[in-house]
Amino acid sequence: MGILLVSVLFVVCRGSTESDYATHEQKQDNSFSNLRTQLKNGTPQEKEEVLNLFMKDYPVDLVPTVIEAILDDTVSPRHGDTGWARVHHQAATAMCKFAYQIDGKFQKERGRDKYSFYNDGGVGTESRRNEVHKNWVEWWKENEKNITKK
Repeated sequence: MGILLVSVLFVVCRGSTESDYATHEQKQDNSFSNLRTQLKNGTPQEKEEVLNLFMKDYPVDLVPTVIEAILDDTVSPRHGDTGWARVHHQAATAMCKFAYQIDGKFQKERGRDKYSFYNDGGVGTESRRNEVHKNWVEWWKENEKNITKK
């Protein structure tokens, strides 16, 4: 039996018609398209905001784009003395949190060196980014079939 994750950004209000629902679905598709574009080509702040949204709501439709962001070496915005060092660091952490919702494994159990930049100080070399990306691609191939989108 698969795990059910809801990836809905729009709520259909009571009294909506079927055509209203279709409109909401189209808006949702457009929203995911916009979020994907922002994560791929946006400013550092837009990328950070999309990853924050992902960590809040875990929209399954964004998983492949979040995995691709693990290759992104863009410097992330700083917020005083806190914040993510690079987009790839936040993307890998976001995937660790998402994966926990699926398989119940914490980042440490999963293997920090394999799936995150925990021991890299948040700044992974190109070879480390490729390695972590490859591991998440494999994880997604193994687990995507167990996730039912609604």
